[in-house]
Amino acid sequence: MTTITRTKTQLVHRFIDRNRLDIGLLVAAIFQVIAIHLWYQYEGINLFYPKEYVDEIMCPVEVKIEEDIISLDGDIEIVDRLNENLTLLYAPDYNLIGATEPIDLRPRIKPKLTKEAKENEVQGTLTLEIIVADTGDVLQVRSVGRKIGFGIEESAIMTYKAKKFYPSFQNNKPVTVKKLVSVRFELDDTI
Repeated sequence: MTTITRTKTQLVHRFIDRNRLDIGLLVAAIFQVIAIHLWYQYEGINLFYPKEYVDEIMCPVEVKIEEDIISLDGDIEIVDRLNENLTLLYAPDYNLIGATEPIDLRPRIKPKLTKEAKENEVQGTLTLEIIVADTGDVLQVRSVGRKIGFGIEESAIMTYKAKKFYPSFQNNKPVTVKKLVSVRFELDDTI
């Protein structure tokens, strides 16, 4: 019987050839673990979440901060209080918090197509995000999703800012909530 002597390089190549599938799966699993670790370590590296959602939020009202000194058990604590007329930039969706839906008290007032949109025969559906206060007033309206253009978004925003809603209730108390509304624009001005 003859003995075949192989070098270390040949032994490694032979091992890889025999276990190619297992080694490939092991290497893929290691790369996935590293990728998941890096993803959570650096909070997704913000590749899929553009910065405009965080950095470009602007407050339409000037904010004044008043500092009050409050004494609690002999300690002095400084508390910042914002102006009461500050427009909310965030409110929870009424569905997520288990509240009732705010009801439009002026449903017959509908946004109209602009003259420019009629001339260009533009029609479509847009989605508005409306923040309704606990008093039923509309605090903020903005267009989310696909833009149509030709002044249609502005027309819808102006119309919904002028509306009044029956407020949303959670645990028998009125709450400020967000509501999404689809608005359909057609050339015959029916929505």
